Amino acid sequence: MQWSFFGQLGLNAALAAHYGIPPALPSGDDTVAAEAAEVAPGIRSAVVKRALGARAAAARSACEMPHPDEACDQIERAVHEALASREDVRPLRFDGPVGLEVQVHRPRMPEHALLVPGMELADGCTLRYQAPDFPTAYQVIELIATLRAI
Repeated sequence: MQWSFFGQLGLNAALAAHYGIPPALPSGDDTVAAEAAEVAPGIRSAVVKRALGARAAAARSACEMPHPDEACDQIERAVHEALASREDVRPLRFDGPVGLEVQVHRPRMPEHALLVPGMELADGCTLRYQAPDFPTAYQVIELIATLRAI
């Protein structure tokens, strides 16, 4: 199975699935719901806003943000629906080795990431790593993400 993009929700859902725990209810913007549907078919989501970009969102209604109490009520209703239909959720599972390709955007990140045994540089900004299992792949992704601060 190949993925061109795997977001935070997908990574966490796959890690939970590795340990036999299906995801239950993501809440947030419409892109979170779309990713959830892709990585865990059958999952319910509580969409309380619309994504405008990587760091911006708007209310579901273009006129105003929902009152926090209204958003909480919507999420609470969705929790009941999600738990009632939890058997329908089919999260992705990665059994066996997991190949990673991660694009980085800071020049020093590859230099530091290459200190990890087995890490390869596919090109100037793409790291490649073969993990023995998904939990190891998850840890390597977290390490690479942490390198942004260096």
